[in-house]
Amino acid sequence: MMKRAIEILWLVGLLVLVTPVPAQDVRTTISLNGIAEFEQTRTAFPPKEFTRTIQVPGLIDLATPKIEQYEAYFSGKHEPRYSWYRFVFKVDKVLEHQFAVLKILKSRYNTQVILNGHDCGTYMQCNTPVEADLTDHISYEKENILLVRIGDRAWLPKESATGFDREKFTDIPGIWDDVSISFTGPMQIHRALVLPDMEGERAEVKLKLENRAKVLERNMEYSEIEYTLSAFLREKQSGKRVSQTVEQKGKLRCQQFEQIRLEMELPGARPWSPADPFLYETVISVTADAKYFDDYGNPENQRPPGDYSWIGASDELAVTFGMRDFKAVERRFHLNGEEIRMFGSAITLNRFFEDRERAGLPWDREWVEKLMVGIPRAMEWNIFRVSVGILPSFWYDLADEHGFLIQNEYPMWNLRGRDSQLMTEYEDWVWTDGNHPSIVIWDALNENKQPFIGEVLIPSLRKLDPTRIWDAGWNAMTGVPVDMREIHLYGLHHGWWSTDEDVISQRDEYRFGGLFPKYARFDYFPNITSPMILNEYGWLWQHRDGRHSAIRTYGNFTDRDITPYRENYEYFEPDGSQIYSGRDIYEWYLGKGATAVERWSFQAYLLGIQTEEIRSARQFSGVISFPYLTNNGGHTGDWFIHRIAALEPSQALLVQYHAMKPFAVFVDLEDGRYLRNPNHYEPGSLITLNLLAVNDLPVQMEGNIHLTIINSGGDTVFSKTIPVLLEKFWQKLIPLSVKLPDEPGGYMIMTELEAKGDNNLEQVSRRYIRVGDSKANFPEYEYRLPDQWPEE
Repeated sequence: MMKRAIEILWLVGLLVLVTPVPAQDVRTTISLNGIAEFEQTRTAFPPKEFTRTIQVPGLIDLATPKIEQYEAYFSGKHEPRYSWYRFVFKVDKVLEHQFAVLKILKSRYNTQVILNGHDCGTYMQCNTPVEADLTDHISYEKENILLVRIGDRAWLPKESATGFDREKFTDIPGIWDDVSISFTGPMQIHRALVLPDMEGERAEVKLKLENRAKVLERNMEYSEIEYTLSAFLREKQSGKRVSQTVEQKGKLRCQQFEQIRLEMELPGARPWSPADPFLYETVISVTADAKYFDDYGNPENQRPPGDYSWIGASDELAVTFGMRDFKAVERRFHLNGEEIRMFGSAITLNRFFEDRERAGLPWDREWVEKLMVGIPRAMEWNIFRVSVGILPSFWYDLADEHGFLIQNEYPMWNLRGRDSQLMTEYEDWVWTDGNHPSIVIWDALNENKQPFIGEVLIPSLRKLDPTRIWDAGWNAMTGVPVDMREIHLYGLHHGWWSTDEDVISQRDEYRFGGLFPKYARFDYFPNITSPMILNEYGWLWQHRDGRHSAIRTYGNFTDRDITPYRENYEYFEPDGSQIYSGRDIYEWYLGKGATAVERWSFQAYLLGIQTEEIRSARQFSGVISFPYLTNNGGHTGDWFIHRIAALEPSQALLVQYHAMKPFAVFVDLEDGRYLRNPNHYEPGSLITLNLLAVNDLPVQMEGNIHLTIINSGGDTVFSKTIPVLLEKFWQKLIPLSVKLPDEPGGYMIMTELEAKGDNNLEQVSRRYIRVGDSKANFPEYEYRLPDQWPEE
């Protein structure tokens, strides 16, 4: 299923002689993505034989034949074991005197690297690169055996900076991002971070330069090596150079790092934005200066054994970046000097990893591109929240190339890890992913507060990367100054903190359909002085079969407390004190016999209303539904139905096209179909209702609103067209008088906004109403695919 291009493909049992084609004639990179040998053991010793193969990158459930505990890994009840990857390869002798470094971009857990029987280190990081020096143990024109041993989450050391997601059932290990070996001279560009400065018309390049040589002085101290560092800018697509070459000289002692800063002028830079995702590259080169060595290639004061043919060109790296500026200006966000409103959804890939249908999809570029680009583009979204865990690197590349903004959240919910390790891993996270222009917000943690993160870590990382916003979770509650606030708003929540009385009262009080319900607590938000993103709301999750609610939370209630509501629960512990809560929103409103189609329809209707209420509050710079992708069978649910490989949209996904459309009109009328004790209107009566028009675009918009009333048979019994003109980032109420039908029954009031100059699908808002006192049937409605929906 893997469709990613790889530089060098090797198969188990086939030795490949690596004939290098150096990148930019300096750095040679060998990709180890592909198929590896695989086995598991109960002890830390390598297996005697390998009986399986596995896709790299991926997780260990992809092994063929399946691992013994395949089912147990998905339930979280597996016995911890060691997982072994075996790579077999040869390297051409031309690289013999280069320095070889293995890079595993992301792997979990407790990654150990063994080359030709030599231990090359064990690494606890799970979300940032593992880098192992192979130089002393690699063979040339001979067989190399590289073993990578992966442990279990249960064995992570307590200082590990990997948070705990309490809504996950399992944590399947594996190498889940690219694997490669790079060959360079001794002066290696270890990290490079390019930071755009639109106002200053320049790019700031921060480097971590590493000297990997081990040259000794007579007194047994490590020698220094002189280097020359140079860099220039070019357009990524055309290759056209757009800057002068900047050069810097220095000395660096062997086995040491040095942090270097360069400034590069870029007047008239073309800004990166969702509308124009223009990319540049910084080409950085470093040489080991030969003048520091004698005529034989040895240091002037010594002739140590070894070959010094690496003198001269040492390393070169092309770093992709975009020129863009993202700031908080009072209560709004500005991109490249202009206010921007953001709409999209959340990706919880770490939760999707435990989905039984996940297979190799996260590493299938065609599938990911449809998920990450094709569908969101059709939805007219411009942002993703990457929630409780980050992504494989090529996902971010796609966002860069196609112009999607990202709120990038580190996998830290329930806190764990020592402060020193938090600083180490978060800092490397910024160094590693900080070149992606798509990432505009670093999100330090989810729904939590931690003094070290808020008061020490984030201020320190702001110095490293001052070009982005930091989301600090709930740290604002501790009085820590914050760049922004994220809001989670659940009008129908019923988690472990809720009593049964809460559930009853909330569902009775939350009479959805009106756009300004007191229950939603929107009156609190004007008191917040920083920009706000609402990136969780709804509490309407279902499994992809449409028949089961995805919400299952534990509550502690006594048998006496729940007796009146036993029918609302699915599971009791034997003593009756612990209830596995199955309060189902759909059963509450639709009854137990509702079909999947009826549940999908209700989910879309109510999610659309909630989104319209949020939009109507006019408080949020971003509206992000939760979630776009997750585990089908977890505590939440995503916006797809049936087989996830097909990415078939639910009605709940399609309604977001309408409710999140920047220029939109919403019906301000309480629901008359699903609410208990709904309003009944007199047949033939004249009612007054409001439409709310909103414009979250930076330009004036105009169009026509087509209002219709549709009966239970699907026939239009009333229609009216109203023109609308709205200034940028503005809203207004449009009062209307509408004569209701003379015939009693169930009806749907629907508006369709036809925006001038917009040839896409018309934006829809709708409400059900009851006319007369009789039991009513209602017209059904199905949202259509947006015009730009990607083909199957």
